[in-house]
Amino acid sequence: PAAPRPALAHVSPPVVLVIESDTLKAMTGLPEAPAVRKVSLDAAQRKDLGQGCGCRASDVSYRAYVAGPGGGKAAAVVFMSEPTQHGPIRMAVALDRDGRVTGARVLEVTEESLLWVKPLIDQDLPGDYVGRRSGDDFGISERFEKMRLESMRRFYARVVSSLIGRAAVLYDVALRPRN
Repeated sequence: PAAPRPALAHVSPPVVLVIESDTLKAMTGLPEAPAVRKVSLDAAQRKDLGQGCGCRASDVSYRAYVAGPGGGKAAAVVFMSEPTQHGPIRMAVALDRDGRVTGARVLEVTEESLLWVKPLIDQDLPGDYVGRRSGDDFGISERFEKMRLESMRRFYARVVSSLIGRAAVLYDVALRPRN
């Protein structure tokens, strides 16, 4: 019998759109990029996250900057990633102390997905979610719905909007200060 052949996979290289440290400085207003820490979720928090965002909340940990008392204009900046058939989409989402989105940036895509994601960024899709918080609608914004996006651009608009929504729920579930 013939020897088994190795599986061939197409791996599209990453395209870094914005450097993480520059994004942190811009979102927090701090002169130096603050430290980012790992945020571990227990089983109850993963369940709450999954229910809150209607997503698979299988990740046990996330990365986030969480402000202290004098920690800048964002209470938290959460880093989210979603694998897609064309490679991962990485984002940073800033939230205020009430859990409202104050900003969101796509940090990294792949060469293959850039074709679909770049027009969404250029038309500021993430900006449509500023002011929303956990429990609000994070579906494709009305402005983009009116554009009648073709299927792949629509797919990536859903990915971007769902990552922003997931960050808002994560803030409520695990990062919001409990007084």
